[in-house]
Amino acid sequence: MIEEAEKGFTLRSRVLFIDASIYHSNNFQFLTKDLESLTRLLAAGQVTLLLTSITVAEVKRHLREQAKEAASAAQSFQQKGKVLRNIPIFEKSIMFDGVNASEIENQLVEGFYRFLSSENVEILSVDIASADQVFENYFNVRPPFSVKKPNEFRDSFVLETLKVYAIDNNVRIHILSLDKDMEDFCKESPQLIWSNKLGEVVNAVMHSARTLPAAFADQAYSVIKADVFGMVQEFLDEQRFGILDEVENGVQSFSVSIENLRSVNQRVFAADHTFAKYGVDFDIDIIVEYYQLEPVNPMVGLPRDYVDTYKFKKRFVKTVEVALALGFYEGDLESVEIEDWDVHLPNGDILWDYECEETHRTKAFEF
Repeated sequence: MIEEAEKGFTLRSRVLFIDASIYHSNNFQFLTKDLESLTRLLAAGQVTLLLTSITVAEVKRHLREQAKEAASAAQSFQQKGKVLRNIPIFEKSIMFDGVNASEIENQLVEGFYRFLSSENVEILSVDIASADQVFENYFNVRPPFSVKKPNEFRDSFVLETLKVYAIDNNVRIHILSLDKDMEDFCKESPQLIWSNKLGEVVNAVMHSARTLPAAFADQAYSVIKADVFGMVQEFLDEQRFGILDEVENGVQSFSVSIENLRSVNQRVFAADHTFAKYGVDFDIDIIVEYYQLEPVNPMVGLPRDYVDTYKFKKRFVKTVEVALALGFYEGDLESVEIEDWDVHLPNGDILWDYECEETHRTKAFEF
């Protein structure tokens, strides 16, 4: 898990979706308070904000309605409060200037678009959502549909779009909404995490630093390190190590044991916030014991084909190369999985002379 910023809340993703209900509850103040803090975090690359084309249209509709209400309220005040013009302090007040709903709407929408132009903001088309899935949820009365709210098609398309995005990009998404139907949908979708408080999410991001991808890749490897050792050991158990031309060289009773498997080199080939290509080299000691017949110079009274038998014990060092593809949710070490791997023995299973580190040679029989 990424960071526990305050009791009861854990930041589990740096990808956010903010529903129109949250913008509305924050009075569409895109350039102040929590939304201002969010804009700074977006600019710093600490978080990604998702919207859908439906959400953008919904916010613009709300701004249009708010502009009309504000203009109407201002005009009503001007009419009912016109007596205030007789007081010097109010005589030239802007409260009595002309108010135009279209102008208010234009300025509000302009502020919204400035917010959307922030770095790391993505607007998703709901075309990626499955209409079949939306209607299946509808006919089976599954969230966000319910008996009391049977026409939640807008939210359904938004949520299905976010779910597809999360799966395709291997991310979790914090869904910020005041809509309980969205909460119910998120409970059935492990990729989507519901919250109704923008402030606690922004605060959690503010109090946690984003780990560099390469640094997190090292941490991710430490989580699955034991599994990788097991994979290498299993690979080695399947090998048949031997010396070149054993039979031709008179090698007999050949035995092999593998000892001291150790990691000698770890490196990151590539990394982003949800994936890493990782390389690890392992050295192993291969202990071999065998007998070998060696011809000797003819001695008086001995046949010309006389041979000595020697016992050899050698230690070879071989390197095993492992390439790993690791998948995870950003910042979540508990989610690390090995998605693919390759275990390779660059020099094969032949024990070459240049790989030999120690040799013990003793005569097997003395006369």
